[in-house]
Amino acid sequence: MTPDSHVFADLFYAQAQEFVGVYDPALGWFTGVNLAGVRLLGYPSEQVLLADPSRTLPSLPWTAAQWQALYEQTRRTGRAAVEVKIRRYVGPAFWARVELAYCETADTPFFMIRLVEQRRLQQAERELAQSERRFEAVFANATLGIIVCDQAGDIVSANQLAGQLFGYSTDELLGQRAAARGARGHRPPPRAAARLLQRPPAGARHG
Repeated sequence: MTPDSHVFADLFYAQAQEFVGVYDPALGWFTGVNLAGVRLLGYPSEQVLLADPSRTLPSLPWTAAQWQALYEQTRRTGRAAVEVKIRRYVGPAFWARVELAYCETADTPFFMIRLVEQRRLQQAERELAQSERRFEAVFANATLGIIVCDQAGDIVSANQLAGQLFGYSTDELLGQRAAARGARGHRPPPRAAARLLQRPPAGARHG
């Protein structure tokens, strides 16, 4: 660890329970990492970590070029943060929040980097939110009229196209019994069609 960064690092190392490291942009790698950080990344010692020839946080799917762009952003703004998946030297990968702070001492620039492991619950919540967003996008943009029913067969959700095909607003469909709900002026459609109605081909005529 360089003398210039030693005082700053000591302030973090004394109490930090997560990864804290001093990153030298001229060297392109860390000049010091606390014991908690060494253990978190699965290295046997700080010496092995500092001597790692890859000289980049082993993250998925980030590249060295993306990390460099993040360092440049931090240099301009003073601080930055990103969530990435980190590979350990030994052990399973994990999600983490990486926080960067740009510092200078005696005209020597360096970054203080803090890496906080995301707990399993936070990871599950993030994955659930991503899944919900994907479902909502498919539901809203589908080329099918989609109706979701509860166990009793009552409509609990419907996309806009389903309302258009039935001739009702989506609000009017909610709470109705799917098997009995047909398009206005027509007989009720079969049960399967009430749940999933395909958009007619472009230019098709209706009898």
